[in-house]
Amino acid sequence: APPPDLDLDERFGYAQAYAGLADCYSSLVLYSEFPPNETFPKAKDAALKAVELDETVAAAHSALGTVRLWFDWDYTASEREFKRAIELDPGDALAHESYSLYLRAVVRLDEALSEVKRAQELDPLSIYMSNSMAWVLYFRGQHDEAISQFQNTLDMDPTLGNPHWGIGRAYEQKGMYQEAIAEMQKGGPDFPIRLGTLGHVYALKG
Repeated sequence: APPPDLDLDERFGYAQAYAGLADCYSSLVLYSEFPPNETFPKAKDAALKAVELDETVAAAHSALGTVRLWFDWDYTASEREFKRAIELDPGDALAHESYSLYLRAVVRLDEALSEVKRAQELDPLSIYMSNSMAWVLYFRGQHDEAISQFQNTLDMDPTLGNPHWGIGRAYEQKGMYQEAIAEMQKGGPDFPIRLGTLGHVYALKG
């Protein structure tokens, strides 16, 4: 816990740190195999502490928005936190990208595309933003454009697995099952959602 009687700069710094910790915990669930019921409460505690320390830190609200979305399933509270983050720091690329994930989840895909485009404008060299753009295109049914964007991400970092999985998902939607299997295997289906998706393509292929 932070020491008592912090000045404003110290509170801001601690809030940023707790927000980062919350995002790390959330990522362990969303992008790996860590159990949600054990890991998300830690993310929530850290995000709440960040907001408590300094309500003006955009990253704190963005981190809390992620928890509200994926752990509490409270869509109203989640959107409120993301909007507050963007209000506090319109130049925060991660806040825009995180809000786009919310908009994807509630199937407001035109808005999701707008937010992720803004995130890319703010951080054009980010591999994460590039990959997130590809997923928005995928969920919009723009499968050829999604494949191209996933490939752009791989051009930035050929070691990534997620873009291969994304390309495989797009091929699946196009009925190109053998190509989908090949891409998903390149992506290293090393945790449940990827394994389940690969199994689904095998079933579709017969």
